[in-house]
Amino acid sequence: MQEHAKALEEARLRWERQGIKVVVGEDLREEELAENTWANVGKQLSVEETVDRAEKLTDKLKVMADQVVGKSKEIINELIEKIKLLISAMKQWISDAGKRTIEFRHVAIAKVGGSLQELQQHAADLGSTAKEQAERVVKRVSRN
Repeated sequence: MQEHAKALEEARLRWERQGIKVVVGEDLREEELAENTWANVGKQLSVEETVDRAEKLTDKLKVMADQVVGKSKEIINELIEKIKLLISAMKQWISDAGKRTIEFRHVAIAKVGGSLQELQQHAADLGSTAKEQAERVVKRVSRN
């Protein structure tokens, strides 16, 4: 998002040099200017939060595109399409990650279930072996 904010800021400066006034949302400026402040150190957005922010940005850009004409409108619409592609990719990633999590859970449950069965079998074998050994010891002691 920081890279996109910088790109938008650069585009804004280019447009202003050509006499086109562009207002960039404060949240984008804050994102660009506050790259490594102490308040943001270690703060990472979840994919869901990033998707939500990207969708809000797309809505703002649509409004902006309706207010301009010509090449500026084309550029904004191109940005909107690129952001939509990123949103789609992130949503697919979320979906795939959810599916992988469910698959991992099923595999883990199956492995744990198999391990428990093996543990029960080993415990039963150990119990019967211990019983046999105890019976032998009792027979030897009773003979002597």
